[in-house]
This record gives sequence, C-alpha cells and structure tokens, in this order.
Amino acid sequence: MSNPGYVEVVAGAAPSKDAVATAVSGLSVEWSALTVCVGPKRAEVLHGLTGRADRGALTAVLGPSGSGKSTLLRRSRRAERKVVATGGSLRYDGAAWSRSAHKRRLAFVEQEDTLLGDLTDTVGLLFLQPVYWGFQMMIQALFAFPPAHDVLVKERAAGLYSVSAFFAAATTVDTVSACLVSPLFSLLYYFAVGLRPAKLPWHCLVLFCNGLAAQSAGLAIGAWIADLKRAATFETVFMLTTMMCGGFYVANVPAWLDWLGYLSFTKYSFSAMLKIEFLARVLRRRRRAPRRRRPHGLNVQVLQKPLYVDVLALLAFAAGFRVLSFVGLKRNAFVT
Repeated sequence: MSNPGYVEVVAGAAPSKDAVATAVSGLSVEWSALTVCVGPKRAEVLHGLTGRADRGALTAVLGPSGSGKSTLLRRSRRAERKVVATGGSLRYDGAAWSRSAHKRRLAFVEQEDTLLGDLTDTVGLLFLQPVYWGFQMMIQALFAFPPAHDVLVKERAAGLYSVSAFFAAATTVDTVSACLVSPLFSLLYYFAVGLRPAKLPWHCLVLFCNGLAAQSAGLAIGAWIADLKRAATFETVFMLTTMMCGGFYVANVPAWLDWLGYLSFTKYSFSAMLKIEFLARVLRRRRRAPRRRRPHGLNVQVLQKPLYVDVLALLAFAAGFRVLSFVGLKRNAFVT
C-alpha cells in the first residue's frame, strides 16, 4: 500500500478481539488512488496513494520529511479546507464521508499541540502581554463614560460645555498615562527573559499601540452601552469571540466566521511581537537549512506580512474605535 516517491502506508497486526472491543466507536479508513493538493496554489503533496487503516489495528505511515504524512492525516480527518483531494477516493467503513455518521468517531492527535502549537516559553510571554494588557485597558476604559452619563446629560442640557470638550477632557490624559503602563512594565522582564535588546523600542511601540487600541475599544463600548454590567459582558464576549475567530484557542474556524478574526486587535499585536523577536532568526535558519520546517515551532506564514502592516492595523483600530466612542457619547448625551 504505497504512494510511489511520496509516502508508504504499512499495515500492522490484525486487530485482536480486545482491540476491536475497545475500538467499537472507531473507523476503518481506506484510500484509493488518492491525490491531495495543499494551499491556494494547489501544490500536489500526495499522488495516487492507495492503502487502508483498519479499526483497532496499528498502522504506520512512513516517509521522509515533507513526503505528505501529516497531509494524509489532515485530509483523513476532513477538518481543513486548504487540504483538498483532487483525485481518488477516501472512504470510512466502506462508505463516503458523512459528517453526522463519522465526525464523532474520528479523532486526530498531532505531535504538536493544535490548541497553541507554537507555544514556547518566549512565545507564551509574547502572547500573554497583549492579551493581559488588552483586557486591562478595556476594563479601565469602560468606567470613563457610564458613571458620568447622568451628569453629562444634565450639564449638556444646561449648555455648560460641548460633548467634544467633555470627550477630550475625559480621554486625553488617561490615554497617554494608561497606554504607557505596559511599555514601562516590559522593562521589568524584557532583558531578564533574553529578548532581543535591539528590538526593545519596537516591542514597547507595539505594546503602546495595543493599549491604545484596547482602550479605544473600551471607550466605544462604554459610550454606546451606559449600563456597566452590560458593557462589561459585551466587552468579554467581544474579546473572546474575535480572538477565537482570529485563530486563538480554536483551529479551523468556519468560513462564515473568518471575518470576525480581523476585528481582533490582539491578533495584530501578537503577530507584530512574533516578527520583532523571531523574524531575523527564522530567516537566518532558513538560509542555513532551507529544508528545515517550522523553526522555533513557529508558523512561518505569520511572519510573512511586514511589521508595519500590524502597527498600522492597531492604529486604525484605535482611530476607528475613538470615532465610534465619540459618536456613541454624543448620541447618549441627549438621552435622558
């Protein structure tokens, strides 16, 4: 059972009675002349693969690095849209794939953790910073407008000041002071954990922009939702939903939810921090060993877009949420 030049499937011993008894919920998977392509350019990884994996039996998939072993398993679990079968057939217990009948009977355990497969100590720290400070800045910003809503309505009705004056006074000083907290805090750990000394200014800039975007989002939520409990609930739902759709915690987000990932400023902050810390190392290692895959356990695709794209995205989030917060504040200033 083989795929000449690519990968070989070797069947193990026939399943014992005990093995069958413990695998009654499993599946037998059969590949027949299977051809699989990957990515937007439909690069062919598997060609004419024929073989099977019996339920309850041990089956080995052999082949050199890059031969398509992982691609075969990824296609077999039917969970990734970028892995497409362009020829042959793939059958489960002798039948075509049925989501209702087969999904709960098929499991796939990767060598690396799918939840956060790129997580190392350094990457974990780089992930924690924008997430933690993002939540902190948003929660603090929620209290800027709702507690003062009744006073604002009365004083605005009396003509004491304009909404724009109140908005500027309530946000300007707090913005600078609050957003500087995370860059200043980074000085406590940056050199201690061995991050690149030359990149400290960029690290602080990304944290500042992340804090600015997070605070602006909190201001917008607080300006539109005057009730603090509802605002806090919406803030939590917004952060977790956009993060999950942006690729955190959950793999294989449905296509109709992909767009929500672009609303996650944490996604751009984390991407920028990965570029700052790892891009030079990854490029250097790829030049030395071009066949080596996934240096540092990182997804190299994350590093392909320029750093300035992520920084501009964070600034765009900050500007957009500020405009929304002003519009919401002006709308609610006339609501009694």
